[in-house]
Amino acid sequence: MTELRRRAAVAAGAAAAAAVAAAWWSPIGELGDADRPAPGRAETPLPPDVGHVHALATDPGSGALLIASHGGLYRADARGIQRIGLAIDLMGFTVTGPGRYLASGHPQPGTDLPQPVGLIESRDEGRTWRVLSRGGESDFHVLATTRRGVLGYDGTWRTSRDLRRWSISTASFAPISLVGSERDDRVLASDERSLWASEDGGRSWQAVTQGPGPALLARVGEAVVAVTADGAMHLGRGSGTGWTPSGARAAGPVAVTAWGSVEDLTVVVLAQGGLVVSRDGGAFEPWVADGTA
Repeated sequence: MTELRRRAAVAAGAAAAAAVAAAWWSPIGELGDADRPAPGRAETPLPPDVGHVHALATDPGSGALLIASHGGLYRADARGIQRIGLAIDLMGFTVTGPGRYLASGHPQPGTDLPQPVGLIESRDEGRTWRVLSRGGESDFHVLATTRRGVLGYDGTWRTSRDLRRWSISTASFAPISLVGSERDDRVLASDERSLWASEDGGRSWQAVTQGPGPALLARVGEAVVAVTADGAMHLGRGSGTGWTPSGARAAGPVAVTAWGSVEDLTVVVLAQGGLVVSRDGGAFEPWVADGTA
């Protein structure tokens, strides 16, 4: 493949993934009274240079909320919301341990990284990044880790045991959300039509027929959170089973993360009204960067 054709293929795959994701959450209507966060403390606004947000995550070491966006990586804690490190349009993003992150996307001008960046890693809470593999080749729009390694989608499903050499999966669906855990090989994904489950680290997939349907996903231990396009939150298991609606709703969801345990679960959603938080399955209220969430 010539360099021109290779770059065209990379761009086409990235554009297809972006189009699927945008089609899922872009038709957002006006907030009704029932959709608005419960009254309380004033929410913490996102800085204007954040741009559109691709993922939320939490650092298990610091407890900080992480916002992966067009403007780069942002950290939200008791000191407020501040950008960390280089200006990279972060698409796929996942946390692998305290201060350790994997990501993909596009470097902004003046950044000494390939275009696209491929799979990159930070071991200092996002301050610096290094290319691990597929630099100039892959723009992974979703990433997740499992006991077997990492998997991602750049227009093609790919898996890697060592974060450097990649195998191609036969799956053909284009995901809008993906979650896994380094504790096991169970992976859950969503496209614009349904949920998909894998028991072998993303090498094979089965459609989830009993569940909430397409959703943004987050996983904490054995618990999985699914927020559907209408903002309804459902709770299930890592295998994609046992779904129950929580009754909480965050209109216009864009990204979701969660932490805690099944018995003490905190869920943060970037919704049309901003960052909102639900604790123990309760109603969403404005999330405040004061160290209490």
